[in-house]
Amino acid sequence: MHLEALNTFKGNTEHFSHLRKLWFEHGGREAVLYELLNREPNINDLRRPKLSKAGLDNFIQNMDAIDSFIYKMVEEGHNNFDSLSRSWELKVLSTSVSSAYERHVSNHGFNLREKSSTSALYKKMEEYLGCSKRKTSRINGKTASCIEFLPLDTARKRMEETLLKGYPVTWPDEDVSTSLDEDISEEDNILEILSNELFETLSKEAEKS
Repeated sequence: MHLEALNTFKGNTEHFSHLRKLWFEHGGREAVLYELLNREPNINDLRRPKLSKAGLDNFIQNMDAIDSFIYKMVEEGHNNFDSLSRSWELKVLSTSVSSAYERHVSNHGFNLREKSSTSALYKKMEEYLGCSKRKTSRINGKTASCIEFLPLDTARKRMEETLLKGYPVTWPDEDVSTSLDEDISEEDNILEILSNELFETLSKEAEKS
């Protein structure tokens, strides 16, 4: 009904002005006053109200490629895409993150127009999570380009204040076992199982000898 009315009266300012007047006269002013009195005093945020639960769900579903990648990474508590442990590391190879972003774009149906550059990815990660990209740093005993992350709890709080517009999220208590790339996750699990079986076999052979 709302969409039909919107299309029917499109451009009719008199019609919508009348509706706005009725809304203000029947509780609208009180609703606006209540909202302003109960909102945190941030003059720069008056035109951007906090999200409701339904609004948050819709917002997450309609994120662009970069935002959805960063949200999933923080939600799952896993940023070290070269590791089987699914852990949150404070220093991660830049190539590891950029490769994971490429897979995310490909696996979640984003087209080429929706894919942004890795420089745009790093810029948003700095804005949302407080990350800093270093050209060279020692990691895993090697000198390479890496990204330095804040602790997971700090990164999640920062994301709530930036990307999620101040909406508090109930994050998982433990790291989620699934990866941004489910196919890679399954492959990693298989490799881990095979490695364990090989280790057991070699251990038994060593005992026999």
